[in-house]
Amino acid sequence: MKNKFVFFVFLLCALSIGAADAALVSKTANTAAAAKSMALSSARRDAFETIVGEKIAISDKELASLVESEVIENEKVSATSYTAEIFVELNKTAVASWLEKNNIQTVYRPQAVNTDRVSVVFESVGGLGKWTVIEQAARTSGADLRIVSISDGKISATMRANARSAFAASIRLHGISVSEYNGILTVR
Repeated sequence: MKNKFVFFVFLLCALSIGAADAALVSKTANTAAAAKSMALSSARRDAFETIVGEKIAISDKELASLVESEVIENEKVSATSYTAEIFVELNKTAVASWLEKNNIQTVYRPQAVNTDRVSVVFESVGGLGKWTVIEQAARTSGADLRIVSISDGKISATMRANARSAFAASIRLHGISVSEYNGILTVR
């Protein structure tokens, strides 16, 4: 029993890093709807494999139940194809439970669990003046903004979940647009 508990704690720690990176996915099928379904499944599977560190057999239905949030950007659809950037974040606790239930041990090595943070994507920040306002809002709201990556003009970050509303309200006062989709804030 002790080994099982240690393994479960290890899994929770191992799954602390989310998979919120964008996957550019392009699929073709008989219909655009079928191609989109295949693309979502592919992006979810990539996120799952990133977290657990290896390929593990899991059904699409089980995988869909592990999704915390998804953001789809830059969609291109034709009659039989679908291409998009898909951001997938999995529920780390649900993934750990699924792995435990299926008696699967991974080789992934962890960092500390941090479940009180949310993802933020900054698009076209627009220069130092706008970024200064964002930084000030982060400080005054207690958001503890942490940059994760900068790519293609987008900044991905995390912030404290309990500061989300105060942060969003503060930057809106300065005319900066904030939206939320599936738990991920997007700042434009």
